[in-house]
Amino acid sequence: MASSRDGSSSAGRPGEDELRPKPGPITDRMENDHDGDDQMTVHSWPSPAPVTCQPWCEASDGHPNMRLREDQCCFSVEHRVHLSHEPTELFGEGSTEQQYLNTYLMRLADDKEPRVFIGYNEAPGRPATLDEARQFAHEILALISLGEADGNRLETRIPL
Repeated sequence: MASSRDGSSSAGRPGEDELRPKPGPITDRMENDHDGDDQMTVHSWPSPAPVTCQPWCEASDGHPNMRLREDQCCFSVEHRVHLSHEPTELFGEGSTEQQYLNTYLMRLADDKEPRVFIGYNEAPGRPATLDEARQFAHEILALISLGEADGNRLETRIPL
């Protein structure tokens, strides 16, 4: 099932983020200037220039409201595969969700190529280069073929 990085899913379920206000541009920052008078000084730093988004980027706006350059990331739609033989995950508010593997494309602002993010539930996953993700996909497909071939041999050996 594909779901949007903005919190909604292809099933039409509203995500948690829809209840949160969207951040606006941050241009002012207050900090103590340590001059001993307990006053705060306001410094203005402009947000970095918008980036050119990838065609698959969900935001497609250049990420102008991101405060730091490293936060100006392009993200594609997230794809999930629910793990049917794993128990559901219980959350603090009492809701449950089926565990899943997830993947999406991402490109950091100054990266030359996108990466494929591979994750498990909400735990931190890992971004792989396109070549690494391709190799991983081939390894998975090889294991599937091996498992299917082995399963067929078992069926012929064990009478029902």
